[in-house]
Amino acid sequence: MDFKPPGPFRPSAEDNTPQLWKDWKQQFELFLTATDKTEAPGKQKVAMLLCSLGTQYVKVFNNFTFANDDQKDDLDAVMVKFDTYFEPKKLVKSYITRFQQRVQAPHETVAQYITTLRELATHCEFGAIEDRQIAVQISNGVKEPALREKLWDDDLSLGIIKQCNSFEQAKKN
Repeated sequence: MDFKPPGPFRPSAEDNTPQLWKDWKQQFELFLTATDKTEAPGKQKVAMLLCSLGTQYVKVFNNFTFANDDQKDDLDAVMVKFDTYFEPKKLVKSYITRFQQRVQAPHETVAQYITTLRELATHCEFGAIEDRQIAVQISNGVKEPALREKLWDDDLSLGIIKQCNSFEQAKKN
């Protein structure tokens, strides 16, 4: 079977570039696996990456600074540079703001709301306090006032997810 690399990376100004980069990067990594190139020399994998990304990003690569010249031929080191390029740290604050402003939508189930919060949290770099931040946001953002009041009195752990699900099930019955 003949596999082709992902097309050139061309996000527009309106696109969520960091997410598009993660998606494109995953496609490239799948391409390396599908073509049995994961064990190829680093220099070859970097060349495949740059050819796939397109001319614009070869210029970006040429402006990266590495601790030593060997890192230019290390796909992991190059990917870290592109990760930093496509998702600068200042975006983390915007992700945190989106996370903190997210409330349960009128026709959204608690499970859907929690799934969305978990996805948003992955970009916030909460680290060891991620579960607690999710619990706080759930307790502040659920649409049912009675549930929100009940959660306010509870421990800030992910155990509140069970309470949310129980509340929603009881409401359906």
